[in-house]
Amino acid sequence: MIKIVFISLFLFTLTHADRFDFIDRHNAQKAYQDRDYRKSIGILTLLNKTPQDWYNLGNSYYKEKKYKAAIKAYEKAPSNASKYHNLGNSYFKIKDYDNAIISYKQALMIQKANDTQYNLERAKKQQAKNSQKIKQKKERIKNNDKQPQAIHLQGIQKNDQKEKQLYDMLKSLEKKKTPTILYNLI
Repeated sequence: MIKIVFISLFLFTLTHADRFDFIDRHNAQKAYQDRDYRKSIGILTLLNKTPQDWYNLGNSYYKEKKYKAAIKAYEKAPSNASKYHNLGNSYFKIKDYDNAIISYKQALMIQKANDTQYNLERAKKQQAKNSQKIKQKKERIKNNDKQPQAIHLQGIQKNDQKEKQLYDMLKSLEKKKTPTILYNLI
């Protein structure tokens, strides 16, 4: 009998859980407004999420500086200019300028906004700086690869010079006539 009661309560809870999600959504919204983003995340992750919940979860992750998690949440949110703008901001924060640019462009295709246009230009500048730094780094690596070989070759030449000096000294000693002294050992 007790098993039947527990099973009934469990099934009742499952079927009626969605009816009480609005309370959790309200609490998550309040936590977000109170800048308690961790609490908001905690509540939203437990819900059977609607597309709007994914967007709100993305915002909470973004505020917590968990940009990769924010990106995953935003990707499941409904397509609108705000989603793509925030997605672009998240990509920008992790220095993925290519995807940030794509996201900002998607936002601008839906709705023109000065903030999004400004962020797009910033992302393009950062992308250009980044590619320039990569080129400089490749050049330094290329130059450093040549430099150690030159130092190594100089080291070999120095070692050869030392060996030659030793060889010359031995030869000069061989050529010198040194008197041999014989001792009687008996």
